[in-house]
Amino acid sequence: MELRQIEYFLAVVEHEGIGGAAGALGVAQPTVSQALRALERELGVQLFHRIGRGMVLSSAGRTMVGPARQIVRDVDAIGDLLSASADELTGRLDILAVPSVASGPLVDILVRFREEYPGVTVRFGELRDETQAASAIEDGHCEFAV
Repeated sequence: MELRQIEYFLAVVEHEGIGGAAGALGVAQPTVSQALRALERELGVQLFHRIGRGMVLSSAGRTMVGPARQIVRDVDAIGDLLSASADELTGRLDILAVPSVASGPLVDILVRFREEYPGVTVRFGELRDETQAASAIEDGHCEFAV
């Protein structure tokens, strides 16, 4: 299994198809298709159900999304750790919040955090359904949900 295959898999998931993934990645559609098929052969499972020209995640594909995101995060973290000084905190923090708490004190806390730890990239997104907080964390969409 290659990191590139995992990145292509996640791009197909996030862009809801090979065309969107190929465009976002800057590669040809056959390149993405071939990488996905090779990954499926290597894993021995079908990651997507191909319906006409569309694709839908299979149960194995849904199971793989969270761990795949974690792999990409871990690889990114290695680069951050190696480029940082010994006492510098680095990495990426993804936070999802429901709109009612996505302003005011939470934003102030994030601003202070970024000032204190400039080596950490913070991505802040909207959590549309608070009942989905646990699955958002489990699926690797974020590390923290508010």
